[in-house]
Amino acid sequence: MANASRGKVMQAYKNLLYLGKNYPKGYDYFRDKLRMAFDKNKGVTDPQQIQELLGKCDNIARELETLYMMRQYRVVNKRFREDPRKQRSSM
Repeated sequence: MANASRGKVMQAYKNLLYLGKNYPKGYDYFRDKLRMAFDKNKGVTDPQQIQELLGKCDNIARELETLYMMRQYRVVNKRFREDPRKQRSSM
């Protein structure tokens, strides 16, 4: 069981590192915070608590994906939004 949990934790760490590449404050900032969070919980051996922490990792990953989608939406919206001044001048 410990080896299976270790693999899941490593996969979660790698996934979050990958998602942190486009973090607004920079990759180095994100990597340092992620490393501190994982180091803080490295002594956890209870399987139930490990599953709870992995659930938190999944939530953080979803939040990061949402953050990136919102940023992309704002860029696209800004590019293709009509200029309100153009609408007034054509009237």
